[in-house]
Amino acid sequence: MAYLEDRGPNVKFSYFCIASNLALNMMRKLNLNTLKHKLPGITVGQGYFLWEAALLCLVGNKHSSGVILEVTGKFEEKFEIIWEGNVTDEMCQSWGDIKEATEYGAMALAVLVILQLTEYVVSGRSRQGTSIDYFLVSNTATELLFPDPDAILEVSGIFMETKGNTINMRVNEKLKRLEKSGFKNYPAYIVVTEFSKPSTKILKK
Repeated sequence: MAYLEDRGPNVKFSYFCIASNLALNMMRKLNLNTLKHKLPGITVGQGYFLWEAALLCLVGNKHSSGVILEVTGKFEEKFEIIWEGNVTDEMCQSWGDIKEATEYGAMALAVLVILQLTEYVVSGRSRQGTSIDYFLVSNTATELLFPDPDAILEVSGIFMETKGNTINMRVNEKLKRLEKSGFKNYPAYIVVTEFSKPSTKILKK
């Protein structure tokens, strides 16, 4: 840094900008548009649905493509969330319930981070009454149509965190829910996303 001090503030600022750009370029990407293509356990139609929900939550919190998602808990990671496309008036009208959009937006990010950070892929949505959200199978599985699950996924979302509605509170709620399910002996991932920062906490049980 002494070398940079000798060169003056403009050189120091340029060095800082170059270093920041290099760090951003090396950061892992989370591309929301991936959801528009066929993913394991997610049809193209479902993917578009999840993409819209995630976009509404991010743009609704004044984020734009390139925003940084901080992942904590089981994994310590940062992702650059990128996408192409805009929120339209028609989308806002269709998604009239922001709470519902937040839950599905959180599912969108959970599906993508599970693909990036674990050895699992989504095999399908669970039915109501099972107390879980998704079934997971190994990413080396050759049969993805109604396979026996290898793990389970629980998801929750918060549009904007408050004192009475925090990520840790949601994680604890999911832990209690898992204990009441018939799958408590399976490996489980709890993924909770808060969109105003944005941040995601992952707990493996």
